[in-house]
Amino acid sequence: MNKKAFLLVLLAIFLIFAISSASQNAKEEKVKVIVYFKEAPSPELTPFSTQSARTRTLSVSTASNLQQIKRVSGNKMDVKREFSVLNGFTAEVDPDYYEILKSNPNIEVHKDTYFNISLSDSVDVINASTVWPLVYNGTNITGDAETVCVIDSGIDTDHASLSGKLLGEACFCKEINKDDADCCPNGQAVDSSSEDDYGHGTYVSGIIASQHATFKGVAPEANILSVKVSNGSGAGIASDVVLAMDWCIANATIYNISVISMSLGGGGYSTWCDNTDASFYSRPVNNATFRNITVVAATGNLGSTTEIAAPACIKNVTAVGGSTKTDGFYTNGNRNAITDLLAPGVSITSLWRGGGTITASGTSASAPFVSGAIALLRQYFRVSQNITANATLLVETLNTTGVALEDSGGSGLTFKRINVYDALIDNDNDALNLTFVAPTPANNSVTSNNHSIFINITSSEIIANISLEWSNGSVANYTMNGSGLDWFINFSTPAISNVTYRVFANDSAGNNVVTEMRYLNISQTTPSILSFFPSNATINITEPNNQTFNLSYSDAEGDSINVTWLQNGTVVSYNVVNFTFVGNLTASNATRNSTYNITAQISDGLNITYINWTLTVENNDVPILGSVANITVNETDWINITLSAADESDSLNFSINNTRFNASNANSVSANFTWLANLSDSGVFQIKFNVTDGENSDTRFFNVTIIDRPDFDNDGIIDIKDNDDDNDGLADGQDSIIGNLTTINTVTLSSLNITVNGSTNFSRLFTEFVLVNISNGSRVLAEFPWNFSAANLSLNFTVDTENTSSSVGSFLFKGLSLPQNITKNITVSNFNTSINSVCIHDAALDSLSGISFSCNSTNEVLLACPGVNSSYNCSVDGDFYKITNLSFSGVVEQCSDTDEDGYYADTCGSGNDCNEADASIHPGATDTCGNGIDEDCSGSDAACPASSSSTSGSSGGGGGGGGGGGASLKSETVTVDTILAGGTEIFSFTKSDSFAVYEVALTVVNESLDVGVRVAETKLSSTTPLPVSKDVGKAYKFLSINKLNIGDDAISKTTIRFKIEREWLSNKSINSDSIKLTRFSKQKWGKLPTLKITTDAKYSYYEAETPGFSMFAITGEFGDEIALMAEDEKVSEEEKTEELPEEKSNETEEDDLIAEEQGKGFLYGLFSIFTGRAVTDTGETSKILKWFSAIIVVISLMAVIWWKKQKKPEQPQSQM
Repeated sequence: MNKKAFLLVLLAIFLIFAISSASQNAKEEKVKVIVYFKEAPSPELTPFSTQSARTRTLSVSTASNLQQIKRVSGNKMDVKREFSVLNGFTAEVDPDYYEILKSNPNIEVHKDTYFNISLSDSVDVINASTVWPLVYNGTNITGDAETVCVIDSGIDTDHASLSGKLLGEACFCKEINKDDADCCPNGQAVDSSSEDDYGHGTYVSGIIASQHATFKGVAPEANILSVKVSNGSGAGIASDVVLAMDWCIANATIYNISVISMSLGGGGYSTWCDNTDASFYSRPVNNATFRNITVVAATGNLGSTTEIAAPACIKNVTAVGGSTKTDGFYTNGNRNAITDLLAPGVSITSLWRGGGTITASGTSASAPFVSGAIALLRQYFRVSQNITANATLLVETLNTTGVALEDSGGSGLTFKRINVYDALIDNDNDALNLTFVAPTPANNSVTSNNHSIFINITSSEIIANISLEWSNGSVANYTMNGSGLDWFINFSTPAISNVTYRVFANDSAGNNVVTEMRYLNISQTTPSILSFFPSNATINITEPNNQTFNLSYSDAEGDSINVTWLQNGTVVSYNVVNFTFVGNLTASNATRNSTYNITAQISDGLNITYINWTLTVENNDVPILGSVANITVNETDWINITLSAADESDSLNFSINNTRFNASNANSVSANFTWLANLSDSGVFQIKFNVTDGENSDTRFFNVTIIDRPDFDNDGIIDIKDNDDDNDGLADGQDSIIGNLTTINTVTLSSLNITVNGSTNFSRLFTEFVLVNISNGSRVLAEFPWNFSAANLSLNFTVDTENTSSSVGSFLFKGLSLPQNITKNITVSNFNTSINSVCIHDAALDSLSGISFSCNSTNEVLLACPGVNSSYNCSVDGDFYKITNLSFSGVVEQCSDTDEDGYYADTCGSGNDCNEADASIHPGATDTCGNGIDEDCSGSDAACPASSSSTSGSSGGGGGGGGGGGASLKSETVTVDTILAGGTEIFSFTKSDSFAVYEVALTVVNESLDVGVRVAETKLSSTTPLPVSKDVGKAYKFLSINKLNIGDDAISKTTIRFKIEREWLSNKSINSDSIKLTRFSKQKWGKLPTLKITTDAKYSYYEAETPGFSMFAITGEFGDEIALMAEDEKVSEEEKTEELPEEKSNETEEDDLIAEEQGKGFLYGLFSIFTGRAVTDTGETSKILKWFSAIIVVISLMAVIWWKKQKKPEQPQSQM
């Protein structure tokens, strides 16, 4: 057989295989559809019956014919749900019956599609909060009595900030895939509950009507109807959205529904989509619009500037795109020429299921901003103008008054970001109504009020500006006081006159109003003084005599009279008819003058009458203080001062300006003052003494100096007077150690012990060079030598370590300077097993916060443990690091990240950064080939591809080499905004299918923010031991796994899930049950408890729980994995026979689908070549392709037979 024959036979075999594959998959899944009845009679439907091929004619123009359709369709159609308003139903039909339904001119049939949900503090951006205080006809504009029907993932019915907002709820949530469960709260496709299991619907409802104190909704008094249409992942099918809209329309009158709000959608459409595959949305949208319900939908989050999602693309839908709080464009927001409005959609904080809040971005946030705005405007039109505003009026108002945003860098179009306040004000053309209220005097009234006149006014709307025009001979304008609806002004009674007044005001929309002119007549007479005492205007007295004054009065109108007494112009008494001047001034606090003016004044509030007296008082001599010398004392000494003064005969009062002095006999001709200085009184004090006889005084100044004296042992005796400063029973001249355990300062250590030359006896004289040891229990904290022949040792220093909540070990020793060439040794706790280095700050240090993060400041050294750096040495001693040759002692367990690129230096146990001087070099960085630089820290520069097409590679080697999945190293970082207290967050790594780690689960103690996990494949350094012996097994991958922005003590549990290629297990003869996740800690490898989860065709899956983060290896031991794989793949003939099609594994179904599509693709291509027709995958086309495939096979076989007949036998070669 030559080459042509071989190709023809191969073609025939392939076609037979394609037909067989197509035949095996002939039974196709049912098609989900949405069906609407048209207003046309007599559609023809074909009954599916094995008994007859007759056709029937049925009338299906109304929903009453649905039962007939069910009977005609037999088992070819399964009706799922009937609409309440839309005259139709949803169903699942066989593919060929779908074609028949589509051909009926009296029925609209639409394939169901899928959708995804489109994913505070921005109500001020759209000026919603400015609208709330506005009042029309006694009602604030807050959305009250308006209802928004939210079609989304449901609502948290227990959320405190939505209390009282939810009027009703429903759920229409059918499974997406045939193996999925229906997704309503009751596990069915329909439910009367819409409890939110995703959070998105709660978020959207909160933007509309939240009562949260900080993140209030746009229309906080509006009501919510919640319809759940998505599953717990935010996905759903379009027919459920149509059912939800039908439910909202059916309940519109009951609940006064103003808006249907949808933050969901799918697909992309550049213009109106009413005549596209999304046209099934048109009927419910148009039906809602006809009933004056505005339908609002998000445009989607694919970042397109030419297309928006459905249903936003439906003509009567208000399509809403996203903007930022600073009027930029939301980067991922869809927008095009049919986008109606923009609203904030970036970093919007709203409610979330579980009772809290969340900050998120998306047009999902923008749509409910517009829905809430429409609810406010609907309420405004209803209460102020008594009209029900339709969608056209509302959207045009928002568009006309919105803020113009030019999309010059995107679509090139100009959009309007909504401004609710401007939209409302633009429609407010009614003048406000002003009414004078009590205690405003009646128009044309007469008053004799001698206090004040109140003008009070109330308005029908919020007043923006208001003033009073007041005229009593001359015209003046005054701004009135108040806010909102109520305003007033208070006038003191003017002079007797006729007064006219009126009020000018305007509302927020600039509508002006002025009241009628009002008239007021004020009449008042002056009160009279009837009698007074003394009758003489001039009086003389001698100290200490007193003088009494009094009077009587009357008033013609009987007004209330105020009596005021003044002394030298200052009020000294009020509302009494008598006053007594005290002449004994030495016993009073008054300042004494030789002459006083006494005035009595009476007033009715408008008119005043008064009388004056002149009072003369005889004066006294000035007291004179004796001199006082400056004083100097020590702390703990007494200060004793005696003062005396000369005066005629007055009683004297002595005082001092320092409260530390105690006074005795301070009211006679002399006084004694004493002060016992304490140990905190050192300093220089200027003392002021004063003596007074009540009128005149004398003052002296002098200094008291108190010398600071130490008291080392705190026994209250200053050291210059104390022969034993540390109170150890040994005279200071014979004491080598000053102080004891109580003089050492510590915060973190509950107990300390000190030995000097092995002894705890400090009451002795040392003269030699001996060792000083400081310990805490069995732990030696520090030790150093001390030369007592050169100096005494003072135990007045500080020793501190890490506290119990620290995640790293630390040590601080301050306050003790060692002599030159003398060093100390200390120990530091090895708290963090992923860190194997310490940072030493060997200089005077007040606190450990002075140590830099990169450990590269002056006097700082990063020391590996174990290791040597300069003169410092670190060794591991159990749970501690021992560090030697320190002069000062500030040490903290720490890795270095000098270039601050997020990767520690590879000198640290948890570090793998090979270059700390360059932030662009670290694991996971792009390695430019051939430049001689190892940018990704893989151990060598990447080789550039050879010019030829040949390639080479190698698999992982023995115990120290990486294994399956290819040679390139991978890394991925995943972060989340929030993990709630006690919650578990799963970090999924999906960047590469061959990535060994696919999940890391963290359970946290407290609420944690901005938490991340980074996983990187790495290589084993030449100095690190192998995790498994070469003769025992192999390592599949080496991994560096690190947490970001969270401490070890904040994590209660960490689980790592990983997978291994089964091909690698087979090739390396590794037993899959021997796989372990091995962790490198404290310079050694340790196996973690590892559980095999499952196995599929390509991978085996495992999980392990780890106590910390560091470098890991996935290891396995040699065994017969080939035999295990063969055993897994055995399937008996009996099992094959009994296996049902719907019980196929996911892998089998996927293989069948691939085979089917490959066969169809080949046949479709040939069919198009021979017929010139495009192929659509319908039931009718499938039948045609089966016949076409059979014809091709027959032609191919005939061609082979013909070729054989035409072939001639070869002629033998002639002999020479």
